[in-house]
Amino acid sequence: MVMDPHKIRELVFLLLYSFDMGNGEKDELIDLLKEECKVSRTFVETALCRAHIIVQTLKEIDEFLGKISKSYTIERLQTVERNILRLGIFELIIEKEIPPKVALAEAKRLAKKFSTDEAAVFVQTLLIALCDLESIEIGVST
Repeated sequence: MVMDPHKIRELVFLLLYSFDMGNGEKDELIDLLKEECKVSRTFVETALCRAHIIVQTLKEIDEFLGKISKSYTIERLQTVERNILRLGIFELIIEKEIPPKVALAEAKRLAKKFSTDEAAVFVQTLLIALCDLESIEIGVST
């Protein structure tokens, strides 16, 4: 079975959100996500591994987040937006496996799906600011 990168990314976001909220019992999360997202255990376990890698680099990720979020402290950001930004920063700065324009588009897609259009613009604006700050070529005009 080919793993859909969109679905994996959504699962990673949901796991990060859950960890951030303090609800992180591994077996319960796996069962819940399997049922709610209609995916296999393998999908959830793959996402869980990736989420753990992100959690291990949260200090570094949150430092980048602090550089680009001037008006709000990390704690003041909405939990949804904070964790989408964390995933986006991980993909842009640490992992670097997908093109920056894809990372930006995916962060915007997640924000639209799990929050609002305004949140999507906010997330995209901050990630573009990060790309500018880190001299990351986005590859599209913004």
